[in-house]
Amino acid sequence: MQRSSLYLLLLAGVTILVFGRIATDDFTYWDDAGTIHHNPRLNPPTVKNVLWYWGHSELGLYMPVTYTVWGALATRIGVPAALLCSAVALVGGLFTVRRHRLSSEHLELTPSVVRD
Repeated sequence: MQRSSLYLLLLAGVTILVFGRIATDDFTYWDDAGTIHHNPRLNPPTVKNVLWYWGHSELGLYMPVTYTVWGALATRIGVPAALLCSAVALVGGLFTVRRHRLSSEHLELTPSVVRD
């Protein structure tokens, strides 16, 4: 296995290690109360309830993609899936930077991990 592949696996592992504990956290009362955990359309989240947002606005905002993601996150499977997506996005972003051989000459900020 190449060193760069090990770096990517290490970064994905660190991401999961650092943020993994959120998989067992509850929602907050700061802004999640009205939008997620006390929202009757997302408690419990169902396909029918989530699809409602694709034809209607909520709280004066039309945000169907956001409510679809929130509907997925309102399930206990959703939070670990979001964590995994974050790790995959990190690795994908670094892979893209390496594949196109972008360096500090092309980017204002380049993590040292992606340099050759």
